[in-house]
Amino acid sequence: MMTPNEDQDGYALITGENGIAPNQPLPHASRNFKISSVSVGLLIGFLVQEATLAANVVILEVWGNEFAHTSRKEIVLFSLLWSFVTSAIAIILLGFLRSLITAFYQTLPMDGRTQQQTENIHKNMLESLEVLFVVGALIGVSFAWVITDLFLGMQPQINFSIITLGLALLWCKIVVSCRAQTEELEEEETGSQEKPLLVV
Repeated sequence: MMTPNEDQDGYALITGENGIAPNQPLPHASRNFKISSVSVGLLIGFLVQEATLAANVVILEVWGNEFAHTSRKEIVLFSLLWSFVTSAIAIILLGFLRSLITAFYQTLPMDGRTQQQTENIHKNMLESLEVLFVVGALIGVSFAWVITDLFLGMQPQINFSIITLGLALLWCKIVVSCRAQTEELEEEETGSQEKPLLVV
């Protein structure tokens, strides 16, 4: 029976019951996972933003010519509700993807020796999925805004969308870097605590 393992580079490996297997890293699988996570986020972000912009069509269908007489409060409430629903779609889809990965890892045969390694791989995959999905969604939303601004001929708004995307990506990079440094410090502290004491 094959069980998951992990090498020094963090790649998921497969080993047999006797510990003998090719033990080759899977960089292509890891790269494909990252590309897929970003691509799904980009697609969802683009579609969600386009759905948000499509609220104008719904407004015309609901109010029609009476839209000019609609109160500002009703318009604001409708816009907030529409944005909440479209944003919830992306969050729900991300939850489904997390559930699929978790369900896969729960089906893997594990013993006491490989359980911790499998849990670490599972945790890393979920974190990578979340970060890359969000980055892809940010790019998709900004891309949708840029396309809309191009069609409408609004050059200043294009620059604003690009600046917003750059600031958002910079913030994501800062958060991920700080998180990685925190985890490294926790691992170093855990490793130092597990070292045996030398009694003279």
